Amino acid sequence: MTQMPGARFAVVTFDNAADVALPWTSDTSAVDALGQTLGWRPDAQASGSDISVAVGMADELLTAAEASRPHVPRYVVYFGDGEQTSQEPLESFAGLAPRLAGALVLGYGTQAGATMPLQPGSEDLVSRNDTPQRSRIDEGNLDAIAAELGGDYLHRGAPGGVTFWPEDPAATAGPATAEGAVPPAWALGLLIASLVLLELYLTVRDARRLWKDLR
Repeated sequence: MTQMPGARFAVVTFDNAADVALPWTSDTSAVDALGQTLGWRPDAQASGSDISVAVGMADELLTAAEASRPHVPRYVVYFGDGEQTSQEPLESFAGLAPRLAGALVLGYGTQAGATMPLQPGSEDLVSRNDTPQRSRIDEGNLDAIAAELGGDYLHRGAPGGVTFWPEDPAATAGPATAEGAVPPAWALGLLIASLVLLELYLTVRDARRLWKDLR
């Protein structure tokens, strides 16, 4: 967000369903606050996390953004570990690509896996039958998502150091940019921080299965 001051952001979170956790806003403090507070959302109807369930909702947001500001670049950033626990088949992200100036898929975790806090900073872990559950990365799925979006995949082990954004966002805006139709660079870059905030995705997956076991 600091690399694109003045941009608008929207956040879509998902587990076995998708929600617009934050509609389009230029208030970066609201985005930050959301990331600090998201956690496990109990749901008796849990059926496992579907890593592509938010594609349709992201498409709606991007379509609306394109209609209202057609000459402004749009970006998707996807956060997750790529582990599909739902029995539903994966949906392609390729339909989003024509509306994007760029995309970035940030992958978290290891193949060995790690335990998951119920909320960011919490010492309470997602457990089943008193056994802490583990999140495991699936880089094959994450690579596929990045390819479908026409973007890049980065494995993340620590915050900071992302240099995805172009130095001149206007360069990615297409022919309309050359005609002067795009606002100054500080106002460019509709970034949809899309599809998952890491803490929600990593904590909710097995917690939902725990909820079902406890019913």
